[in-house]
Amino acid sequence: MKAWLRSMLACQLLFFAGWAGLEEWRHYHSASLLLETEGYDPRDLISGHYLQLHYPISHVEKLQGFPTPSPERPLELWVRMEPAGSVRSGMRSYNSYRAVEVRLSAPGEGAAPWAKAHWSPGVGAIYGIERYYFSEARVGEMEGLRSGHVWVEADLSTDGQLRIVGLVKP
Repeated sequence: MKAWLRSMLACQLLFFAGWAGLEEWRHYHSASLLLETEGYDPRDLISGHYLQLHYPISHVEKLQGFPTPSPERPLELWVRMEPAGSVRSGMRSYNSYRAVEVRLSAPGEGAAPWAKAHWSPGVGAIYGIERYYFSEARVGEMEGLRSGHVWVEADLSTDGQLRIVGLVKP
């Protein structure tokens, strides 16, 4: 019985160690993007400490290549990001990005970064970075933010997944 329990514990530890290693590999092999926000909804005390973020890159309906949507199911899209300018925060300068083109299929290998999104009618493109969770220690800092005055630094992995690294206040 003890051997079975030890093997189950070892399997769980290997699974989580492998998962953490995969996420670190994805973070290391990703491009860093700075994304503009249109504002956010204030935190919800019942659901925990997070900001509900909104992005201009979510409005892909008017971009080149946008397909005719089907109302019964969300579309999986690939959105090409392009540099839009630089933003300074303190002593550091960041390159901001904007959405410029949409495809239904995964792009080939190339220099331009492509982000994977799901488009839903009435909502727009959803990238999976619409919520930013923060700890209790940062509540005071987050309450001082004003809508539209925060940028999101995100990593874009080679498989098109965006992941928030942090917030940038210009």
